[in-house]
Amino acid sequence: MTVWPSLACMTVVLSAALLYAASPNGLWLKGRRPAGLLASGLAWAALGLACWIAALGPGAGGCAMLVNGMAALVAQPCLALLAKRHRTANAAQAHD
Repeated sequence: MTVWPSLACMTVVLSAALLYAASPNGLWLKGRRPAGLLASGLAWAALGLACWIAALGPGAGGCAMLVNGMAALVAQPCLALLAKRHRTANAAQAHD
């Protein structure tokens, strides 16, 4: 069943993005953060864990979820900085 790992990867990456957006250190959102980001990020993480467990079993599924989640969380600040650089470059080109 190849659908479980794909679904698990997508849900864990989405949960990492939501958890990073809920963080006060997150670079994606400026100012007030919308309510419910933390709860929805945790809910998506639980769904991702359930998908990984369905795909690999409890032991390997838990480890795969942690690896997948940590890799996605580590990538968030880099992606946010790249997006900011892209926005400022586009704004500078539009200004010229």
